[in-house]
Amino acid sequence: MFDRTSDITTYKSRQGFLEIRNDSLKASIQSLVSSVRNSAEPPAVLDHLAAIISTTSQIINKTSEDADVNDQELNNILQTLSENVDKLEDADREGEEINNVEDWNMFAKRLPPLGFAIAKGTNELGGWVERSAGHDDFS
Repeated sequence: MFDRTSDITTYKSRQGFLEIRNDSLKASIQSLVSSVRNSAEPPAVLDHLAAIISTTSQIINKTSEDADVNDQELNNILQTLSENVDKLEDADREGEEINNVEDWNMFAKRLPPLGFAIAKGTNELGGWVERSAGHDDFS
């Protein structure tokens, strides 16, 4: 039976979780971009990458646990986010192996677009949550 109160509670829970994680994620992405622009030391840059990976993974996992597995739009959003996390993880591993300034600087310039791709994906997820608020497809 359809329980609108349960749907509203689920929506608010999802929305709150996503807002909190997005705030953290935006701060990490801004810190990453700033550190790249200011030629920060590699450990600082890699720490920002790790924070973005961790937060995005939490968002993916929580959303996957709570959502309708048959929602194709959501699955596409989560798949894209997962692929972007994989790219960040690859970049993190690559960055740990770089040991000269010239290679590091070239590598670091590739990082902000990866962060922006994550931000775009989480914004799409936020839009999905908003659109889903009126539907009875919450689990």
